[in-house]
Amino acid sequence: MANYRAILKHHPEVREYIRLRKWVHRGETVSYGPSIESDTLSTDAIGYRNSVWRGRRMTLGDCIKSGRYGLVMGPSNVYGFGVPSDAHTIPSRLGEMLGLPFANIGLPKGTRATCSRSCSTSSLARPSRRRQCCCCRAAILPGGPIAASPIRCSARPTSCR
Repeated sequence: MANYRAILKHHPEVREYIRLRKWVHRGETVSYGPSIESDTLSTDAIGYRNSVWRGRRMTLGDCIKSGRYGLVMGPSNVYGFGVPSDAHTIPSRLGEMLGLPFANIGLPKGTRATCSRSCSTSSLARPSRRRQCCCCRAAILPGGPIAASPIRCSARPTSCR
């Protein structure tokens, strides 16, 4: 169990994450509830964390409607637990680096195992011509995997079925 007192002492922004906890079950894990609005954290109508691309808040639906987009699934570090805002999450940073929006389908209470199972069974996590797949710690793009710290890439583009 996390020692929140010690965490809050060094990272006061985590207080907002604790205040906004409205857990909902998502498969084998729990996640923040839908339609949360704050400067630190926001979720869409389904409960996925929003990302930011080119200064605009992007829901999963917004990313899907765009011409080309990416998905990033992973545990709390991908979700962005404790970061100052949606713009500081890994999906938002990848979007700025690569020039296309990335949706955050991270699991704040997920583990590598639950993320891997979710990735292999989710139709969202299957790459297509318009969608790129980033599962757990791999960012998978047409030219092969890329590394974007703290994402470590070890998967090949065909690894997301």
